[in-house]
Amino acid sequence: MQIPGAIDPPRELRADELAVLEKLLAIDFPGVEELRQQIPFAQVGQEDTDGNPTIGFVVDQVHALKAETDDGPVIEAIAPLAGSDRPIWILLHVWDGYLGELEVVPPDDDETFPMPDAESLDVHPWS
Repeated sequence: MQIPGAIDPPRELRADELAVLEKLLAIDFPGVEELRQQIPFAQVGQEDTDGNPTIGFVVDQVHALKAETDDGPVIEAIAPLAGSDRPIWILLHVWDGYLGELEVVPPDDDETFPMPDAESLDVHPWS
């Protein structure tokens, strides 16, 4: 997915974004340790402009270790949409061994909503 809103200069992760990222990376899978170590070197370089909390990462590849893992989604989660029992999906994408995108998918394409609470995530390895 190409996120439409570039941020220049990139910004630091907000607390809610960081909490979701850390919760996703709490599950063990190949390359997760390196991805965890990338967090201090990651910033938000893109964010969705349509009202959903999808973000794209910019990682300092000079200082961050590259993860040996497949490109694309590596971990997924489901959470209830705020104020509803309808689910939203969260996918963590890796590109070339680095944190790439935190994709948050609503039940309906035209819905706007906040980042889900990290505690509400039901996390699973990508299969």
